[in-house]
Amino acid sequence: MNGGQLYIMTLMKLTKHLIVERSCSADFSQSILERSRTFRVLHIMPMIVTALICFLQMAPHSHAQVFGVRNQPARVATTQEVLPHSVEVGYVRFEFKSQSRFSGPLSISLQGMNAENGRWQSLATVKRPSAKVTRMKIPLGWQNADLRVVANYLSSKVGRVQIPSALDPADRTVTFSSRRGAQLYSIEARPDTKSAWSRVSTLAATSFTTQHQAKIPAAIAAGSQVRVVAVLGATTALPSSLVSSLPAAMREGPSRFSAEKNIISAPLANQGDGLLVSSPESDSGVVTSIAEESDIWKIRGKNIYFFNRLKGLQVIDTTNPADPVITSHKMAALGEEMYLVGGDETAAERALLITGVPWSPSVGESTRIHDISLSGAEPSQLGSVDLSGSYVESRMIGNFLHVITTSWMTETGLWQPRTFVSTIDIADGNRILDQRTLPLSASQVGATGKYLWISAENGHYSTNQNLIAFPISANGLLGKEKQTSVGGRIQDKFKVGDTSDGLAVIVQSWQEWEQVTAVETYREEESSLSRIGGVELIRGESLYASRFDVNRCYVVTFRQTDPLWIVDLSDPTTPLIRGHLEVPGWSTYIQPIGDVLIAVGRDGGKVQVSMFDVADPEKPTLAQRIDVGESWSWSEAEWNEKAVKILPDSGVILIPVVEYQRDEMSQRVCLVDFDVSARTLTKRGAINHDFAPRRAALMENEMIASVSNRELLLVDAKNRDAPVVVTDRLLAFGADRVAIHQNTALMIENAENAWSSLARKATLRTASLQQVNTIIEEIELPCSSVSAAKVFGNRLILLEDDQSPQYGIFARMSQPIKQGASLSVWSLEDPKRPTLTGRVSLPMELGSEVQLLPLDGDRIAIISRISSWWGCWIKPMPLLDDRHSVAASSMDIMPPRFGIGGQTMEIAIAEILSDVPTIIGTWSLEGDSYNQISEVFSCGDLLAFSFDQREMTQVETFGVEGWSTNSVRSWLQILDLADPAAPMPWAPVQIPGQLISMAEWTRAGATIFTRSGDRVAALGFNGETASVVAEANAGFAQHMIGSTLYAAFSDGISKRQFSSINGAWEPATAWILNQGSAIHSLREVKGRLVAVSQNQAWILGSDDNFVGYDIVGSANFSHADLSGDSWLVPAGEYGPILLEP
Repeated sequence: MNGGQLYIMTLMKLTKHLIVERSCSADFSQSILERSRTFRVLHIMPMIVTALICFLQMAPHSHAQVFGVRNQPARVATTQEVLPHSVEVGYVRFEFKSQSRFSGPLSISLQGMNAENGRWQSLATVKRPSAKVTRMKIPLGWQNADLRVVANYLSSKVGRVQIPSALDPADRTVTFSSRRGAQLYSIEARPDTKSAWSRVSTLAATSFTTQHQAKIPAAIAAGSQVRVVAVLGATTALPSSLVSSLPAAMREGPSRFSAEKNIISAPLANQGDGLLVSSPESDSGVVTSIAEESDIWKIRGKNIYFFNRLKGLQVIDTTNPADPVITSHKMAALGEEMYLVGGDETAAERALLITGVPWSPSVGESTRIHDISLSGAEPSQLGSVDLSGSYVESRMIGNFLHVITTSWMTETGLWQPRTFVSTIDIADGNRILDQRTLPLSASQVGATGKYLWISAENGHYSTNQNLIAFPISANGLLGKEKQTSVGGRIQDKFKVGDTSDGLAVIVQSWQEWEQVTAVETYREEESSLSRIGGVELIRGESLYASRFDVNRCYVVTFRQTDPLWIVDLSDPTTPLIRGHLEVPGWSTYIQPIGDVLIAVGRDGGKVQVSMFDVADPEKPTLAQRIDVGESWSWSEAEWNEKAVKILPDSGVILIPVVEYQRDEMSQRVCLVDFDVSARTLTKRGAINHDFAPRRAALMENEMIASVSNRELLLVDAKNRDAPVVVTDRLLAFGADRVAIHQNTALMIENAENAWSSLARKATLRTASLQQVNTIIEEIELPCSSVSAAKVFGNRLILLEDDQSPQYGIFARMSQPIKQGASLSVWSLEDPKRPTLTGRVSLPMELGSEVQLLPLDGDRIAIISRISSWWGCWIKPMPLLDDRHSVAASSMDIMPPRFGIGGQTMEIAIAEILSDVPTIIGTWSLEGDSYNQISEVFSCGDLLAFSFDQREMTQVETFGVEGWSTNSVRSWLQILDLADPAAPMPWAPVQIPGQLISMAEWTRAGATIFTRSGDRVAALGFNGETASVVAEANAGFAQHMIGSTLYAAFSDGISKRQFSSINGAWEPATAWILNQGSAIHSLREVKGRLVAVSQNQAWILGSDDNFVGYDIVGSANFSHADLSGDSWLVPAGEYGPILLEP
């Protein structure tokens, strides 16, 4: 007789005995009944023991695939929860909740963090606390330490119970039914009965599903035993085999965390259209002054010197217009202020370039003047000069460069403005010859024939500004300043001009809620300027263009028509209005040429060029006006007079125009002929650009040079009605995504915004890694943008997206209209000339954050995180009257309200082995309650990420939906791709913040790291729970690579290694860096660290030392790539940046 038969016979005999006992007569006396019960227990005890022995004998022979019920009794266990708390003087205050069916926590512990290793130690404990316990005293020596409050709760229903399941070996799936009371289900496997069980995956227990199915990964050998265990509570006390991959130090700690409370949304008042409208700058033209102004380009003979803000200084030799020669000097700090020094009419010796230097804690804001030699084969930097303060303006007079900068300083705790006027001797090694400080904030700077002047105020907006005038000496130096307060504001550099014995100023002020435009005159005194006359022009109109010309000034104001005022300044003590003319529109640029004025302005949304006849100042007339732009158009000349070129000798005007009409953009330089004697304007041809043109000039032999930031056009304009492009040369290109393969740079530029470029398709370019600006191949892609680019083996994978902006007040203005996404595979057999092997449409939308991750085999994961935080116009909020009731419900008068927004995530699994890529599976995390979804990490056929989930509570205000309060909890999610066609999520596990790194990761568990605020926590994850083991303070800028934490501080970078063996952080090491500005982010590229500040990048080399590089602020290390020690970084419109040792 075997154990099973003996077990059954014993149970039958025991059952029979109990039935006989139960059938006994009920009328026995009480004493006999008591004796019978005692005898019955003694009588059946041997049978109970025999049954138990038989059961234990047959247990080892039970196979897991049969899934006989084998329960473990429920155990008593505790869970730890970190409670929210606040620190008061000498105490910590906290709150806790009583658990259902229990009296409350077993104990509450006040713990302090050991700063050396991040471990927590108990400082005080309260056992069996009552609801009245709401604070604990902080022990001496721990008042400034990191503290937390941990509650230990009794878990009543804790246990692990194996439940019946059915295994399908062919399909490699296990199916089972729900178990009441289960928190989650653990799928486990072992190769044979002698081996220990190991984790396969977990599944969440849900109330809406009664049948569950889990896929068995290919790594589990055929013939292995599989079981399903229902976890009946939260506990870290798991079988040792399930946590064998975790060191003992990583197995204990708090695994529950209170939600963080936030206020995340509120009803908004009228938002307006969100546009900031700046006042138009005044007219342009050549100021009658011995002072020279800077510009983005200057021409000497056949040489064009172009300070291109995208690429630095470019020198273009147009001796052969069909093949111009371009040399350049790359700069990390870019600007648009350039002067040429020395040389002759054909070439310059030096260039002075003025750029800003980003703010730093030690210096603040500063301005840098770069001295560039132009004598060699390529431009090279000779030196530089740094000046305090941010750049305002400059003028070069003779051999002296006068630079005006402004800053805010404090010596007594009260911030005060300072303006610096620095004089640099450019003929004597750029020596700072003179520097004056004014206790004011400079607003406008200009120069007349006799004065360099500054309008300024005391740091606060003032209706009446100060005017400071510096007399200009014969050698170009500045005399003693003269100062006065004028009767309004000076809007631009054309509002101050010379008179016979002083200055005239055009001001605008507010008087009795009206704008008042006036002309004031001042005489120079020994140490000041004294007002000697003035005339009011008009009230209630805005001041626009103005211009001084000998003894006259011309002023344009506007309300509904464009009055042109002519003021006679022959007698500065009594300025007289000689005449005025009213015409539609307004002018923003005026240039006198003899007894006519050439003006650029607009009317009805169109850019116009006008000619005014002012031969008779008392009867000015509009000689002619023409439209150079149709429909809706604009020109840089409207706010920057340097953009328009008026050439009296050639009788031509060159004006850049950008026009938008019927969903089409055109960008061109318009040619307009003018004849002063005939008083006529004639519209001629145009030079079309792919990008917004910036400048144009007439060179030799009717050759026009026209530049944008991206291209140079050399145009034969002998026939001005049909100018012919001789050369179209690319000066700069953008880079939004990059990759490196076999010493070849692969660079993708996305289509620019339609308002600045005609490009509607993305472009793939290749170049040698050492010469990234010399293009080898250029391929137009059939999409507007590429969200991700990555090399896998010998293939380039691109995630392509088509999108277009959408307009309208109720549009989701931050989200473009999606027109389809796809994945393309490019062969890199010849990396300099990639060839398309296949493309497949993606069943998902590509969001603002996209990842490409490798999986087992020739599979990749495509992750798209979609944010909807901005501009989500949802239901309007009713307006309230004074009684706080709904005043109206009309859509027309109800202001819109921004939605709360959030994040969702979609994942697709693709095979890229074949010529045609295939999508084999998808999965999504959808809903409207996710605050933040972390970066996704991959390991074999597992993905991991975290998400923050909101628990919202609506609060009504005056009976109308108002503020929304919420609590946020963070969860770790594992996605199992054992069956890529049907990705399976594991049961989510609560964690104390966003997932930032994982180490020692297997299906049995991992060491994971989370971030919450400036604190990083190390947790032991066993597949079912995650327990905090140690924490570290990391500051704002930090990053983890594996188990190594890098953090930025004021002077450099620190590094701390986490030891999972000890469950503690090791002592920190640090690098002291001489960075110019504070580090704002740390990034990782292929396991290498880079620290990024506003204008510098510090790269951690293989020798464990940092090397610094100057960069432009738009350098995007999130999409960088590297090969060896060569870093290729996309910088958007600034193009690719190559950083090498």
